[in-house]
Parts: sequence; C-alpha cells; structure tokens
Amino acid sequence: LFLLTGIMTLLSLLIAIWWTQRQTKEFKSIAQTITDFGRNPEMVNLDIDRDDEIGDLVNSFKDMSGKINQHLDELKIARSEAIEANKAKSEFLENMSHEIRNPLQSILGMTGMLEQNKPRPDQQVFIDTLKFSSETLLTLVNDILDYRKLIHGQIELQYQDISMSDFIEKIIKSHLFDAASNKIKLKFHLDPELEQKMFQTDPVRLAQILHNLISNAIRHSVSFGEVILDLNRVAENQVQFSVRNFGPSISEENIQNILQQKQVTGSSRLTQNVGLGLPIVINLLKLFDSELKIESNAQKGTSFNFILTRSISNADAVKGVSSEQYLDFSELISKVACID
Repeated sequence: LFLLTGIMTLLSLLIAIWWTQRQTKEFKSIAQTITDFGRNPEMVNLDIDRDDEIGDLVNSFKDMSGKINQHLDELKIARSEAIEANKAKSEFLENMSHEIRNPLQSILGMTGMLEQNKPRPDQQVFIDTLKFSSETLLTLVNDILDYRKLIHGQIELQYQDISMSDFIEKIIKSHLFDAASNKIKLKFHLDPELEQKMFQTDPVRLAQILHNLISNAIRHSVSFGEVILDLNRVAENQVQFSVRNFGPSISEENIQNILQQKQVTGSSRLTQNVGLGLPIVINLLKLFDSELKIESNAQKGTSFNFILTRSISNADAVKGVSSEQYLDFSELISKVACID
C-alpha cells in the first residue's frame, strides 16, 4: 500500500510538472507574441488551439490584433490623403500668392504714376488709401511666401554694412501713415553711440523683422497711445532692438504660446491673434542666431526685444557705402528702363 501510494504520488507530481511546464511554455509564447506585436503589428504567430481559458485568451488577442491592423491600414490611407491634401494646399497657396502679387505690383505702379501726376488734394486721399491697402495686401502675400521658405530652410542671409541712422529713419517713415490712421504716436530712440555708425546685417530681413514688430505693436495699441522703437549698443559688437507699446498686457502663458508659435488662449485670443508676423520674426531671428524676448505688464507696457551680434564700424571707414554711389545709381535709373 505504501509503495502504491508512493508510485501514485510520484506519478501525479510528474504529471503536474509536465502540465505546468506546458502552460508556462504557452504563456511565454503568448507574451512573446504580444511583445513582437508591439514592434511589428502585422506579425501575429500564435499556433495554439485549445478550448480552455488559454484558448479564449489567444482567440481574443487574434481578434484584437486583426482590428488593430485594420485601423492601422485605415490610418495609413488617411495619412497619405492628408499628406497629399497638405501638399496641394501648399502648392495652391504658393501659386495664388504669386498670381495675386503680380496684379498688386501693377496696381502699386499705377498708383505711383498717379501720385507723380500732381493730383488734387481730394484725389490724393483716395490715392493714399489705395496705396496703403495695396501695400498691406502685398505684405500679407509676401508673408505667406516667406513663411513657406523659412519652414523649408530656403532663406539665406545676405550681409552688408548699413548706416543705422538712415536705416531706422526709413523704417519709421514707412509706418507713419499706419500710426496716424490708428491715432498712435510713433517714436524712436537711437543710441548716440550708433549715430554715424555702420552695422553689418541683412537689411532686407532686419527690415522685415522690424516692420512686423512695429505693425504688431500699432495694431495692439490703444488709441492716442505710443509705439517706441529703441536701439541701444549693449556691447562692442551688439545692438539691442526693442519695440514697445502700451496696449493690453500679455499673460505669461500667452507669451510662451507666442514664442512656441502656438495659438494664444483665453480672452486674448480675439484681440492678440499674432497671425504670421511673429512666427516669421521668430524664425528669421534664428537665422541671425538670436531670439525674441517678450516682457509685458500693465505699468510698463509690452516690449519685444532681440539682440544682434555683428561688426560695428565708423561710417567714414566703410568703403562702398556712400551718397555718391547712390547718386550714380539714380543717374543710371534715369537713363535705362528696368523691367521686372
């Protein structure tokens, strides 16, 4: 009896060990399949056919993986369609921007001819409005094209020496009409250390940055307020540019949203929509190895600051930039026809 009991116990123990190893092997197979499925959803290798709980688990996983693969196929199709739609949208915007810009150039050209024809004071009002609206629309079109170029890394800076005082004077004059229309006083301060100095920069892109910041400041200022452009020499070869207005302040959250090129939130969303202007400024400053900084509070207003680092030299020491050269160019223009 003892011998028979021992044999039965040993046999039961061997059967239990075999059954446990079999169960463990199948569980490992299921776990490995789930791991492989995470790496490659199309790969499901489970050759287990059972009628117990393990079989139910295997069948449920097969059904789930099939549905996941079906959804992945649908997502791939949707992604492909989205890429094609985005490409078509981009091409449409670029083509339309080019098509719109051509007649706008013609309108601006005709407006210039009307201005040179000594219009009456009552006619000048309509000409100024036509010119301002056309230039605004042309700026928006150029912003679309420039933003696409910035995203695709197609813009390279062209450095040259410019007179800081002359450059800033042109920038300010170009916004006087806009500021006056919005009942805004436009002021600027140029550090005495920058007078009669030449600064090495890309004048086209720097002007684009300042134009966007000043336009943005005017747009968000209150009537009879001020917009101040401030230039200071902060180091031997560094110039700080600051554009300040005294409109509604910007919350710290929205400052971060602007710098990260996200949509502003809260009640400010309706009054502080940044459009393409500030994203273009932020991306252009990256080309200058600089960054935009925003400070805002109710007492001191809102200021947009950035620092550019390039060589600063005396105007007399810079060759190739002189009024004589400009006059020679004017004489050349008067003798030939320039066709775009």
